[in-house]
Amino acid sequence: MYDWGDRAQHSAAAYEIIKQAKAQKEGEKLNVIALGALTNVASAIFIDPSIAKNIKLYWLGTTYDFEKSILRKDDFNCAMDQYALTHLLFSEVEMHIIPVSVASKMTFDYSESREKTSDQSSRYPQASAVSTAVMNIPCQSHPKQLSVRPDARLL
Repeated sequence: MYDWGDRAQHSAAAYEIIKQAKAQKEGEKLNVIALGALTNVASAIFIDPSIAKNIKLYWLGTTYDFEKSILRKDDFNCAMDQYALTHLLFSEVEMHIIPVSVASKMTFDYSESREKTSDQSSRYPQASAVSTAVMNIPCQSHPKQLSVRPDARLL
């Protein structure tokens, strides 16, 4: 995002997020998974703030110190668009952060994951194609789950 004037990056992705968020039924949210910078998601919220309550964002980024409750903003995904991250942290978006320091310890077994998602392919054909592409890595879950906490300090 820009730090002057119209801060949004007017991209096809931002407008697709707006379209999909507005199409959600009452009480449902659009699940967005972001594996990099948050520019498109934040731009969508900047362009149309009314969609923020319709989005559930899962983001792979940053690192988190569980002992000190410090969310660091100096890793690659944060550094690529700090304005976007800040905009989303102070928005109404339901945001779940998967810290890189946690995700790097997680692995997924391709065969097991493929088996569990294969019955969803007719209902979610695009998700099935994506899951096939990304599940080439062996899940041991991490004992801690992180969602943005209001008392977390940002660095």
